[in-house]
Amino acid sequence: MLFNKPSDMTYREWLYSDARYLMNQIPKNVVEWVYEEDMTDQEKAAHPTYETTGGYLKVLDN
Repeated sequence: MLFNKPSDMTYREWLYSDARYLMNQIPKNVVEWVYEEDMTDQEKAAHPTYETTGGYLKVLDN
């Protein structure tokens, strides 16, 4: 299974694949999940979908 789809790719093939290399180049510190209980009133007003999702994805300044 790869991305929940049947695949003949082995774990070793994945480790050495271009796809894995490219995914590892994506910055990981550009967003963070903020849970509803950690949101300020201003954040709740700005992101009303928090009621459905339980929070929002905050874009970090880097």
